[in-house]
Amino acid sequence: MRVIVVGGGVSGASVSMFLRKIDRKCEIIVYEKTSHTPYSKCALPLILSNKVTDPRSLTVLSRRDFAVRNIMFEVGSEVVDVDVNERILVVKSTSGIMNDKFDKLIIASGSTPVLHPKINYDLNGVFVLNNIDEALKIKKFIEEYKAEKAVIVGSGAVAIETSMALRERGMDVTIVDRGEFLLRSWLDRELSLVLEKGLREMGIKIYHNADVAGVEKLGEHSLKVCLDGGISIHADILISSIGFKPNTMLARKSGLVIGNKGGIVVDEFMRTSNRNIYAIGDCIESVNILSGIREPVMMATAALKQARIAAYHIKGLNILPYNGHVPVGSIKVGENIVLSIGLNTRACIWANLSANSVILRLPHKPRYVSNLKKITVKILYNDITGSLLGFQYIGPFNPTPLIPALTTLLKMKTTVKTLASADWAYSPELSDYWNPLVEACVKALER
Repeated sequence: MRVIVVGGGVSGASVSMFLRKIDRKCEIIVYEKTSHTPYSKCALPLILSNKVTDPRSLTVLSRRDFAVRNIMFEVGSEVVDVDVNERILVVKSTSGIMNDKFDKLIIASGSTPVLHPKINYDLNGVFVLNNIDEALKIKKFIEEYKAEKAVIVGSGAVAIETSMALRERGMDVTIVDRGEFLLRSWLDRELSLVLEKGLREMGIKIYHNADVAGVEKLGEHSLKVCLDGGISIHADILISSIGFKPNTMLARKSGLVIGNKGGIVVDEFMRTSNRNIYAIGDCIESVNILSGIREPVMMATAALKQARIAAYHIKGLNILPYNGHVPVGSIKVGENIVLSIGLNTRACIWANLSANSVILRLPHKPRYVSNLKKITVKILYNDITGSLLGFQYIGPFNPTPLIPALTTLLKMKTTVKTLASADWAYSPELSDYWNPLVEACVKALER
């Protein structure tokens, strides 16, 4: 059997590795458009802050890792067309154009950045942080032209992490957000304001309810960013970070079914509408288990699960179906960890779910312990059934190891009544007497 993977990012590379693990004989070819083997995209802002000085350290798998497993990993090779009936791909590379035949095809084409219609991306000093090459260009521009002022357009995790990275370099940073508060896809307003307070304490300026009306070139290395409210900001560099969308160009050429949110529709074994073609990663739509809405799920952890499932199914092992996802996101802002699991209020409204919430602000350790800090926790629960719908957290304690347990509770539709009677541990050096999640659920019952 000859299996071709289109896209050599984390999802494409992982499915090739999983497939080789369970089948030592099949032919596996990975075509990657760029010159890179898979690397950690989430770490790109660390290049800008100089926390990562050697970009090669972000590499997850090398050419040798594939070669020793008898996997052909072809960089600089773009699949530009497909004949699904004959199962033939048209591949364009530096050596020319060639055809390649497949038995099974796995599309792992990832995502592409959403571009702002009022930003001229051809201007010197205007960038989109979407890959390692762009990160290196940004870093080179800052160092070569001694850039001091930056405008970040966007309010998501990448925009926030990019803003902090540039601020750590000592740059003057301004975030332009067209909404009312930051990280709206993860957090509700109350926790977003806690996040924003931390950013402002770092010296980052934030404009809300503002959008870019245009970008003008002032000098050779200077920009004028015009906002729709009449405000203008002078900057040396502008980084656009307003989101990503599924890359479905090849899928559309293949005649595959595309969902309402722009991603490839797949079944529980990652098969597309063509049973010889699979799709995984950022390019697909997945069912949000809590809302029932099919949507793109751009999480590397979800892509790893999907890669394993696709590899299993290609070999006839239907042991691990993919039943959807629970949205999860986490970032570090200063000394605090920001975590969101499940639905926020906006997502509950979109899903027509009757939701209530509890928010608590508690000390992270007993009051007699020095260096006391606060944590903020919010839960959302179904007003009718009492099942937990979402969990939001900001504080110095790192709760990310608990994510698998919390997402499982959400998937199981665990109620606030059940969690209110849960047991927990206490140690003065680790936590306060009361567990914040349990206390939030008790408060929900008291209503």
